[in-house]
Amino acid sequence: MMQPMLAKEQSSWPQRLCLVAYDVRSPKRLRKILHLVNDYASGGQKSVKECYLSRPDMQSLIKRALEILDRDQDSFMIIPLVNNNSLYLLGKARMPLSSDYVYLG
Repeated sequence: MMQPMLAKEQSSWPQRLCLVAYDVRSPKRLRKILHLVNDYASGGQKSVKECYLSRPDMQSLIKRALEILDRDQDSFMIIPLVNNNSLYLLGKARMPLSSDYVYLG
């Protein structure tokens, strides 16, 4: 059984903007993951969401996702963005729910 892993541990982790992406084969599991990730999301489209996560939020999201996913068929990624100040959106972009950040698009 595979264990979830973080690509790079951070010594301090304030609430950070992350991309959460998933590919879930079963419609039932997909619906559950969509609702789970939307609990943390401030925006995004389809199966890629923008989430502001603290370390406890990330740990909770991973734990809850592991209860839903079939690790042999599904994939789930959390990608912390390095610099929240250099975010550019192109095309039809939605403003985030948080007013603490400025999106250009």
